[in-house]
Amino acid sequence: MDPSYSYFAPEPSPSALITPPLWNKKSAKSHPKIYAIPLTIQVMDRFMKIYEPDLPRGGTKTLINFQKSAAGYLPPEARRVTFLHVPNKGYDPLVMLGIVIASNMSEEELELARNAEVVRKVVQEVHELLCIDTPVAWYRFGEP
Repeated sequence: MDPSYSYFAPEPSPSALITPPLWNKKSAKSHPKIYAIPLTIQVMDRFMKIYEPDLPRGGTKTLINFQKSAAGYLPPEARRVTFLHVPNKGYDPLVMLGIVIASNMSEEELELARNAEVVRKVVQEVHELLCIDTPVAWYRFGEP
């Protein structure tokens, strides 16, 4: 990993590493969650500089163009991106873009998240592509 890009996403809490139950939209105690890798704008900017150098970058342009182009480079199991609420110990949660591996919105998605071999392979591919080591964890959906 390039040390000049050691911009961080906060470490996930221990509870964010536990697979949640299947989402029940009829229960107020149940929340849709996504198993994802949060990304900083710096990571997205570096990706765009390397893989899509002709597209405009900078702030919102980087975010929008990353969302549009990243799927063409990511493994098939990780071609979705969305906004996440990332807890930030002692501070308000951060809203970050994240690469989605699975969710708790269907049994099929939960099975994918429980398949350690597939998850390890997908996360490794994402880490290598983006030159990061940010762990995958469970997050609530966020809004930009």
